[in-house]
Amino acid sequence: MHLVPRSIFELVELQHLLAGEWNLARARAALVASGPGLSIDPLAVGQARAISSHPEWTRLHRHGNGLAGDLRCLPDSLPFENDSMQLIVARHIVDVLGPGSGIEAELARILAPGGMLFLFGLNPLSPWRFWLSRQVRHGLLLPDYSSSGRVRSALVGCKLSIVRREFLGGAWPGNSRDASLTDSGPAGAIWEGAWLLAARKQRVGMRPIPLRAGRRRVPVNSALAQSPSRRVSP
Repeated sequence: MHLVPRSIFELVELQHLLAGEWNLARARAALVASGPGLSIDPLAVGQARAISSHPEWTRLHRHGNGLAGDLRCLPDSLPFENDSMQLIVARHIVDVLGPGSGIEAELARILAPGGMLFLFGLNPLSPWRFWLSRQVRHGLLLPDYSSSGRVRSALVGCKLSIVRREFLGGAWPGNSRDASLTDSGPAGAIWEGAWLLAARKQRVGMRPIPLRAGRRRVPVNSALAQSPSRRVSP
């Protein structure tokens, strides 16, 4: 029996894209300090196994207007402490929630200083968009495309530093580059199917107290200066 997909991310081409993104995130995670990790996916079947370098892992996926999985919450109120996640992999959550969900600010809030956020989205400049528009005839909803530039501005506004932007997935579904892409691979072309933003929260260092130029004169107590010495000459 042929099952009708409920989401574009259940299509074989999008599943292949998700697998390639996870392999890429897993390779990059080896360069991130160990600690708690969080994954957020566009649907439950797109979830992947935990990354071995970060065994403490929480998995969430889009569910209606909120998130479900290991716990349930709203996108603008993730139930995690500030600076608690060393690694976050969020795949296409901006595509399924759309602008104004507040997810970018929440991801920035829970990311630990020195940690890394890998945020993936569908590229509105790619020919993939024309292919996806044909899926509407099958009753599937199109994603809310967000350009990497808009999301980049949102993350920078949340005090994150963008350390890398790249494109992946190939220029047309079915022609994607090797899903085992690692750091040694190319950054991709601007018309490929998806984009990746890697963002980091800077560590807060101690600010030195500036010293005034020149010597500082210490006032002398005149009463002490005029009092006789208690030393007795031999």
